[in-house]
Amino acid sequence: MKKQPFFYLILTILGCSFAFAQKAKLASADKKYDSYAYVDAIQTYERLAAKGYQSADMFMKLGNAYYFNSDFEKAAQSYEKLYQIQPEQTPEYYYRYAQSLKSIGKEKEAVAVLKEFENKSGGDSRSKRLKKNSDYLEDIRANIGIYTIENAGINSKFSDYGSAIVDDKLIFTSARDTGGIG
Repeated sequence: MKKQPFFYLILTILGCSFAFAQKAKLASADKKYDSYAYVDAIQTYERLAAKGYQSADMFMKLGNAYYFNSDFEKAAQSYEKLYQIQPEQTPEYYYRYAQSLKSIGKEKEAVAVLKEFENKSGGDSRSKRLKKNSDYLEDIRANIGIYTIENAGINSKFSDYGSAIVDDKLIFTSARDTGGIG
């Protein structure tokens, strides 16, 4: 008889420590997510999900992390879990979910989600563009291959970005060491 209360005490302590560990890992993943370290956040969120932890906030952030890294298949899976847990979302998540579905070839499902986006978004400019041209993927496919991307010969191993043309000259920002400002 005395063993039973001791067993329940141990079980309660283990349950509390497991819950505390999950919260600590979730806080760590959220910190990575908030710092735009999406790849690191994904790893932690995935481990939590594999252990059975589920929350709308976690799947929202996991979907976003995949979406912002152009892993649309996993983004769509995460957004689907988000909608299973919490069906009502802000219009932005309907849009991202639909774009993820379209990107992986699930166009019929995407159309249904886009209709929800249109209903929820009201005057959003994306919604208006979708109404004007709902089959924009055909326009994109028609333009594949008409441009050629080539090395301009000015690229370096350093970060080169932010190009603009000023007075018929190309200017850009670079992390190269040029010995001064120029």
